[in-house]
Amino acid sequence: MASLIALVSTSTPNSSTTTRIIPLFSSPNDLVHPQFTKPCPDQLPLPLPSIPHSLFHDRPVLKNNRLYFISAHEKPDQPFKSWSALYSTNIDHNSTSSFIRLTPHGVVDYSPAISLSGNFIAVASYGSRSWGGEFQDLNTDIVVFKESDPSTRIVVSDHGGWPTWCGESTIYFHRQADDGWWSVFQVTLPENFQDSELPKAAPVRVTPPGVHCFTPAAFQDGKRVAVATRRKGNSYRHVEIFDVESKTFYPATALVNPSLHHYNPFVSSDSMFLGYHRFRGESTRVWVEDSTSRPRLVSGQGFTDA
Repeated sequence: MASLIALVSTSTPNSSTTTRIIPLFSSPNDLVHPQFTKPCPDQLPLPLPSIPHSLFHDRPVLKNNRLYFISAHEKPDQPFKSWSALYSTNIDHNSTSSFIRLTPHGVVDYSPAISLSGNFIAVASYGSRSWGGEFQDLNTDIVVFKESDPSTRIVVSDHGGWPTWCGESTIYFHRQADDGWWSVFQVTLPENFQDSELPKAAPVRVTPPGVHCFTPAAFQDGKRVAVATRRKGNSYRHVEIFDVESKTFYPATALVNPSLHHYNPFVSSDSMFLGYHRFRGESTRVWVEDSTSRPRLVSGQGFTDA
């Protein structure tokens, strides 16, 4: 099974050159090690600081020169207990890297997302609950905490996964709605978000029924969210951009590769580039592409997420 990463321009880029670092996970020798690469065809991926024998990383995030990722290298104290936790490390190769556990012991976190400033982190969390055996619709909550105080955690919404920030106060996430359609929901936090006793926000449904929407990635303009979709009559998943004001879907990957699966969109911090996984069923490669050039190979190793 193989997939690749692609980057497409969401607008016309200016003439200046900007280096974009993409965190991705390769799998040499059946192990998973985080790596990052610049979208350059003649440069091999450079390894990030990694934890030996850390075999599960979920969704990596780079912010303020730090890598945030999920790892399961610390074993639980009893069988059949989940133990995935959030860690961070400095990616400056001139410094001595150390790994900081941000998830309290006994708590299980997935899918980290970092606010625009880097001050707040959102995760999909089981808390201290045990896994209930569910596979498709995980019984996780959306939990927020300050990067500087990870022990003070606030549940902002029950039943949600794959959070993504817009600015400092808006979080989008996905979950299966009561009508059976997977949809994107939104919670808005108060301007001075400090109170650990804040009641759970009432989530607002963003995407309509009639189309399954997964793994949202928010643009920082506050108007758009990239989602992976599954539509009736189409056996392929595609990435689309949803305008939250006009309630309109705009196709992205279906215009380029209508007969391939696309997953897990992500948006650059300047909202100019949209990335995603693309499944071809062939050898695993990582590519980047924009609106002005052909796809360029940047890695020959496999990966899970970026």
